[in-house]
Amino acid sequence: MVMAGTYINSAYTRTHYGLYAWRPLHWEVSSVRISAGIAIAAFDGYQSYHDGGWFLAPLPLLAVEWKRLGANVTLVPKVNESLDAAIGLQLKLRLWP
Repeated sequence: MVMAGTYINSAYTRTHYGLYAWRPLHWEVSSVRISAGIAIAAFDGYQSYHDGGWFLAPLPLLAVEWKRLGANVTLVPKVNESLDAAIGLQLKLRLWP
Protein backbone atom coordinates (compact mmCIF):
# COMPACT_ATOMS: atom_id res chain seq x y z
CA MET A 1 0.00 0.00 0.00
CA VAL A 2 1.27 3.46 -0.89
CA MET A 3 0.11 6.57 1.00
CA ALA A 4 0.89 10.28 0.86
CA GLY A 5 -0.31 13.37 2.65
CA THR A 6 0.49 16.57 4.46
CA TYR A 7 -0.03 17.94 7.96
CA ILE A 8 1.04 20.74 10.27
CA ASN A 9 3.73 19.29 12.54
CA SER A 10 4.49 20.06 16.18
CA ALA A 11 6.87 22.86 15.11
CA TYR A 12 3.90 24.53 13.33
CA THR A 13 5.35 24.01 9.85
CA ARG A 14 3.96 22.05 6.90
CA THR A 15 5.18 18.46 6.57
CA HIS A 16 4.71 16.32 3.47
CA TYR A 17 5.04 12.57 3.61
CA GLY A 18 4.95 9.51 1.42
CA LEU A 19 5.18 5.93 2.55
CA TYR A 20 5.03 2.34 1.51
CA ALA A 21 3.32 -0.01 3.98
CA TRP A 22 3.84 -3.76 4.19
CA ARG A 23 1.31 -5.53 6.44
CA PRO A 24 1.97 -9.30 6.48
CA LEU A 25 0.06 -10.04 9.73
CA HIS A 26 -3.76 -10.26 9.50
CA TRP A 27 -6.57 -11.04 11.94
CA GLU A 28 -10.34 -10.75 11.83
CA VAL A 29 -12.44 -10.23 14.95
CA SER A 30 -16.17 -10.25 14.20
CA SER A 31 -16.31 -8.05 11.09
CA VAL A 32 -13.29 -5.93 12.07
CA ARG A 33 -10.10 -6.56 10.06
CA ILE A 34 -6.79 -5.91 11.83
CA SER A 35 -3.38 -6.00 10.18
CA ALA A 36 0.12 -5.13 11.31
CA GLY A 37 3.45 -4.53 9.67
CA ILE A 38 6.00 -1.87 8.91
CA ALA A 39 6.05 1.29 6.83
CA ILE A 40 9.01 3.00 5.21
CA ALA A 41 8.20 6.71 5.20
CA ALA A 42 9.78 9.87 3.82
CA PHE A 43 9.09 13.16 5.63
CA ASP A 44 10.10 16.80 5.21
CA GLY A 45 9.34 20.04 7.02
CA TYR A 46 11.20 19.59 10.33
CA GLN A 47 13.64 22.52 10.43
CA SER A 48 15.48 21.10 13.45
CA TYR A 49 16.17 17.83 11.59
CA HIS A 50 17.98 17.81 8.23
CA ASP A 51 17.24 21.56 7.90
CA GLY A 52 13.66 20.77 6.88
CA GLY A 53 14.75 18.42 4.09
CA TRP A 54 13.55 14.92 3.37
CA PHE A 55 14.51 11.95 5.56
CA LEU A 56 13.50 8.27 5.75
CA ALA A 57 12.04 6.52 8.77
CA PRO A 58 10.91 2.91 9.35
CA LEU A 59 7.68 2.87 11.39
CA PRO A 60 5.59 0.08 12.96
CA LEU A 61 2.05 0.15 11.55
CA LEU A 62 -1.29 -1.18 12.82
CA ALA A 63 -4.39 -0.94 10.62
CA VAL A 64 -7.99 -1.45 11.78
CA GLU A 65 -10.78 -1.58 9.17
CA TRP A 66 -14.52 -2.08 9.33
CA LYS A 67 -16.73 -1.93 6.24
CA ARG A 68 -15.74 1.39 4.58
CA LEU A 69 -14.06 2.95 7.65
CA GLY A 70 -10.57 2.43 8.93
CA ALA A 71 -7.59 3.82 10.76
CA ASN A 72 -3.83 3.44 10.62
CA VAL A 73 -1.91 3.87 13.85
CA THR A 74 1.86 4.18 13.98
CA LEU A 75 4.47 4.94 16.59
CA VAL A 76 7.16 7.44 15.62
CA PRO A 77 10.18 6.90 17.88
CA LYS A 78 12.31 9.75 19.22
CA VAL A 79 15.17 10.15 16.75
CA ASN A 80 17.33 12.66 18.62
CA GLU A 81 16.93 15.77 20.78
CA SER A 82 15.46 17.73 17.87
CA LEU A 83 12.76 15.24 16.80
CA ASP A 84 10.35 13.98 19.50
CA ALA A 85 8.36 10.77 19.59
CA ALA A 86 4.75 10.75 18.41
CA ILE A 87 1.74 8.57 17.77
CA GLY A 88 0.33 8.94 14.28
CA LEU A 89 -3.34 8.42 13.48
CA GLN A 90 -4.61 8.37 9.91
CA LEU A 91 -8.36 7.94 9.32
CA LYS A 92 -9.51 6.15 6.15
CA LEU A 93 -12.73 6.12 4.15
CA ARG A 94 -12.98 3.68 1.24
CA LEU A 95 -14.80 5.27 -1.67
CA TRP A 96 -15.13 2.18 -3.89
CA PRO A 97 -14.91 -1.58 -3.35
